Amino acid sequence: GINAEYGEYQTYQHYFKRINLRMSAENDDHKLEKALDLMRRMPIQNLSKHLGDLVDLCPKLTEELLSAIDQPLSIRRDDMKQKDFIVCDYNRDGESFRSPWSNIYYPYISDGYLPPVQLREIEEELNKAFRQEAGSPRLGNLRRRVS
Repeated sequence: GINAEYGEYQTYQHYFKRINLRMSAENDDHKLEKALDLMRRMPIQNLSKHLGDLVDLCPKLTEELLSAIDQPLSIRRDDMKQKDFIVCDYNRDGESFRSPWSNIYYPYISDGYLPPVQLREIEEELNKAFRQEAGSPRLGNLRRRVS
């Protein structure tokens, strides 16, 4: 069911649409303020879904919303290297995420930011060191969960 605060609206999506209609004549800063206020009121259990709905309704605010709202960490699969990686703001470009294993964005984008060669080499060395350390007995052999 829907929270009583949203009254006549049958779903959060209906509420988002209604808010979006009201916001259509306002400037982007005011829209962002309202959108962030709305997200603060939403149940945290469905944060990612609600954020996605809001981004669909206010595409001009996508970058600001994704930067301003902390989302739980999630995992994506690097299809080329067959390894999982964590998705977060640090490897995000728009709605795509760069894999530290292959340096490719998922979903694929051709113009995403790629680290300079020197930084990429350091990243690869640190990934290698982390995998080795994760297999050490003193860490309880995390390798099964990491690699």
